[in-house]
This record gives sequence, C-alpha cells and structure tokens, in this order.
Amino acid sequence: MAKLSALLLLIMTLTVSTRGYSLRCRYNQFIVENVLGNLSCIDCVPCMPGYGLSPQCGDYVKYGTNIECQPCQHGKTYSATHDIVHATHVEFAQIIKM
Repeated sequence: MAKLSALLLLIMTLTVSTRGYSLRCRYNQFIVENVLGNLSCIDCVPCMPGYGLSPQCGDYVKYGTNIECQPCQHGKTYSATHDIVHATHVEFAQIIKM
C-alpha cells in the first residue's frame, strides 16, 4: 500500500527530468524545454469561451511549440468559460451533467 501511495504521489506531481535536473511547475503552467535542454515554467494563457488551449495546460513542450487558443469543434467539443483548459468533449460534458 505504501508503494502504491508513493507511486501515485510521484505521478500526481508535475516533474520532468532532463540531464539529471528536475523541475516542478504549477498546474497552470507549461514545462518548456529550450534548445539547450534547460527547463522552465511558463504560465498558461486563458482562452475565451468557445476556445480551448492547445496543447493542454500542464503539458511538457519543446521551445518553439505553438501554444494557442483554438476554436472548439462544432458538435464535438465546447468551452463555456474564460479558462486555461483544453476544449471538453461534448459526450464527456453530458455525462457530468447527468
């Protein structure tokens, strides 16, 4: 049980290791690797309703990755709030409302 708890704690932390170094970013930040392999945290930008952040906030990205608010796909995804989340699938949202 203790091993499982330790594993879950490890998975739940946003830790990325590169060249022997590790970095923990907050839930509302990206972990960015620059061209030299150094890591840094950058804040996620909130998107307007009808748009979702891509890639998803909290992801590990390489320097130069295009981070943007993309329009939700009509009938497939939606976002009703000004937020840092990725657009939610309509089917998932319907399950939550039930």
